[in-house]
Amino acid sequence: MVDPRIYRAGLVLVAIGVIVFGFSLQAQPGPDTTAVAPPAYTAPSLKTLVAQRRRPRFVSWVEGQLDSAVTANGPSGFIVTNTDVSAQTALGAREVPIVTAARAGVAGGAIVVVSDRDAPGEAGVASTAILIALAHAFALETQSHPIELVSIGAPVGAAGAAALARSLAASSQPVDAVIVLGDVAALHPSEPVVVPFSDSQALAPPVLRATVDHYVTATTGLGGGGENFGAQLAHLAFPLAMTDQGPFAAREIPAVLVSLSGDRLPAPGEAVYDLRLGQVFAAVVQSLDALDAAPPVPPPSSYLVLSGKLVPVWALRLLVLVLIVPVGMTTVDALARVRRRGHSVARWLVWTLAGAVPFLLAGAVIVLARLAGLIPAAPPELTGPHAVPFTARAGVAIGLAATAWVVAYAALRPLCLRLALEHLGSERRPSTPAGDAAGVALSIVMCLTALAAWVLNPFAAVLLVPALHLWMWLAQTEVRARRWLVALLLLLGALPVLAVIVYFAHSFGLTSPPALAWSAVLLLAGGGVPASAFLYWSVALGCFLGATIIGVRASRGAAALTRVEPAVTVRGPVGYAGPGSLGGTKSALRR
Repeated sequence: MVDPRIYRAGLVLVAIGVIVFGFSLQAQPGPDTTAVAPPAYTAPSLKTLVAQRRRPRFVSWVEGQLDSAVTANGPSGFIVTNTDVSAQTALGAREVPIVTAARAGVAGGAIVVVSDRDAPGEAGVASTAILIALAHAFALETQSHPIELVSIGAPVGAAGAAALARSLAASSQPVDAVIVLGDVAALHPSEPVVVPFSDSQALAPPVLRATVDHYVTATTGLGGGGENFGAQLAHLAFPLAMTDQGPFAAREIPAVLVSLSGDRLPAPGEAVYDLRLGQVFAAVVQSLDALDAAPPVPPPSSYLVLSGKLVPVWALRLLVLVLIVPVGMTTVDALARVRRRGHSVARWLVWTLAGAVPFLLAGAVIVLARLAGLIPAAPPELTGPHAVPFTARAGVAIGLAATAWVVAYAALRPLCLRLALEHLGSERRPSTPAGDAAGVALSIVMCLTALAAWVLNPFAAVLLVPALHLWMWLAQTEVRARRWLVALLLLLGALPVLAVIVYFAHSFGLTSPPALAWSAVLLLAGGGVPASAFLYWSVALGCFLGATIIGVRASRGAAALTRVEPAVTVRGPVGYAGPGSLGGTKSALRR
């Protein structure tokens, strides 16, 4: 059914798209620099901070430390406030205290430094120590931009950062940049040290990440590079952030995270290296001085970094679109071929789309279980593996979701197909899922799903392109006849998504399958997955299910959709191909 000539003709457009993509690469902007030397590091020891955090009034103690730091050197213009804001944490709705030391400026938007005092282990107290040291340092300096030093906290998760992001977005004071202090004293650092990712498709502006990375590299010897291309694509295709810089970009606030643990949360008992505090402090001070003297930082945007060059999102959109076109052209031709042979593709379109029903129903059950209270309070952002305890009621909810999936697969899918047959009528020729029409229908649904993802999130569409090109060949009888080839096509098509799952599991410390599954359930229950994304990924999973069924049925020797024509023979009334078979031919014997 698939004509390779049409497919090869469509690849000409891909070549043109690759050329345009290559010429669209842009040079990255350099960092903003300053010649101001950082002051000496002055802050309480980590031992003092750990002892204070064990006490019930740690928030008041931090407020007092900031207040004493900004008043110890005379009038500095800083005003220290303690405000309780409502936030949806991993343990339910809570009032989260936000302590702010703010000073007005003469021009530009505010530059904000954020520390999470409730971060796991000693990371929270280490970042708080740097925040107090910054209060001492900037009480002696004068900047053009307003400066805000903010101490946030939440029992678990990034609820405090989300509350602060809402507050900053609603404020009349514009925000030029946010620097979030994460795990600043890790004994065993991992890159990237400067993290630009968020829980949206927007990243921190290149100039902001370049500036902060420049000074972090100069003072600590770490950094100097970002994530590889695959990791960037994973974060943009599935916008997930476990750390506190995540909520800002969705509200048009540029933000980066400085963390020696990368974009994951440190373990509660992870060892720290005290000497890192002075180094990170110096890097943050110099970054703030450089940003204060530089032009305004642009808003967050979507882009990729490839070989040191910026890839604009329009170039990626164009490349993904031309990668979809050859499959679309070949599928339209295959559809015409199938219909000429007397097959109706409509029932197989319904059959393929029905594969998404089990996934949609299981997701709906998880959301309803959260509303019914079976699943504990689930925050809208990704949390660590032990953020929300797994309870017996949560086990019941997951069991209900699994049961819903099985029931939908065993009963609802056949019901949908039966209703479709009653509405569409019977086909002119018998068929099975191992036939050409089912493969063509699968290719049609995959093309439409890739186009929907291309409109909503072109980075997610990139992950669907391999399956789009490979699973199209399941409409070819010769391909389905080879069991190993079918298995290879299925595996290679699903490999990009599997690689993203493995990357997130390793990056976020979700190393065990139960921890990964529980975090995914909490993310879905808390509304961290947009409904549109859940819809097109459910359809993509349904296509994988359909492709697997086609391959299994074909390997078992199921009847082909098209009837097998008898072979042409030299003798016999049906297949005679000798002289006179077309009529009117004179015998060669009459000579």
